[in-house]
Amino acid sequence: MREEMGVLAARVMALSLEPFLEAVQRNPAIPGLKGVNRSHKVTAYADDLLFFLTDARQSLSAVVWAFKVYGKLAGLKINMSKSEILNVSVPDREAVGIRDVFPFHWCDVKMKYLGTWLSPTLQDLFALNFLPLLGTIRDDLKMWNTKFLSWMGRVAVFKMNVLPCMLYLLQTVPVTLPGSFFKSFRSEMIKFVWAGLKPRLRFSVLCRPKEAGGMALPDLLTYYRATQLNRLVDWSSAAGGSGWLDLEGTDLGVPLWTLPWLPHQGVPNTARTHPLIGNTLRLWDRLKFSHALSSSPSQHRTPFSHLGSGPRSVAISWREIDSSPCMWLTSSYWRLLHHAQTSQHCPSWIDLTLDKYVIIWVPSRRATN
Repeated sequence: MREEMGVLAARVMALSLEPFLEAVQRNPAIPGLKGVNRSHKVTAYADDLLFFLTDARQSLSAVVWAFKVYGKLAGLKINMSKSEILNVSVPDREAVGIRDVFPFHWCDVKMKYLGTWLSPTLQDLFALNFLPLLGTIRDDLKMWNTKFLSWMGRVAVFKMNVLPCMLYLLQTVPVTLPGSFFKSFRSEMIKFVWAGLKPRLRFSVLCRPKEAGGMALPDLLTYYRATQLNRLVDWSSAAGGSGWLDLEGTDLGVPLWTLPWLPHQGVPNTARTHPLIGNTLRLWDRLKFSHALSSSPSQHRTPFSHLGSGPRSVAISWREIDSSPCMWLTSSYWRLLHHAQTSQHCPSWIDLTLDKYVIIWVPSRRATN
């Protein structure tokens, strides 16, 4: 009953925030991230708010004013000092002036939102998210080692306690993972399943389905490939209304859903160098032949739902409410960093490095009446 009330309270809070979010979206003084079809300024999951702002000083002033107006009407006060702001590309001299004016807690290195660490540099995402999780899993398995568990019980612990945490990160932070990470993960898995003793069965046998004589032990590399290829399904979906799809398809030169079916030389350089799309396409190129996912690359092999449709016009809600809020978040974040930092490495991208970008997080359950 308590859990149901918690879910209901979160939904009521989200409904109460609708007028505020609508005001932010319609405010021309708050620039947002430009997608294929519309601009994205704020994402909300329950009562957690995350803003993507350009022109930091003007945008921050407009956001603070919107909070004040909303507070007077709704009788709600936001604790600004507990809200966090991550500086992406505002120069240090200008950032010092902004800190003195706006009552946010500034994060110099990283900021956490919905269990995902964000940082001003793209290269830090793997170290900030996956390596700490691996350490947490290692410590958690040490605790489970003290329990009297059967062989099959240890496999079940790994499925129920470890796999969901790893899957969440694989879906929300779809970055390239080095082979050493998979080896370390497999080593911890084998050590736990066999209680530190010498393995009596090959790892590949344990990963087989139970119908084939295995234990259906999760293989992280297979799950990683599946989460990456699942993005191709989302790209090709006729009902693709997710906000992260709108953001990923920006500045590519071709519709997002055509990329898996274009010949290698026909894929735009903007797609190959994209930190998210490029990683997915490289994996697709390696797996489509070895796993018989595609007999040959063909620019004519497009989803039936798009044949004859011409350029797609995807109508999306300005505030995404779907089953993957963090995917929306991650794509928005990548889009922001792409403009702020990666243009110097990818000359084909539009250079917008003169803009000043910041990310603001207004945490949940920190408001006081």
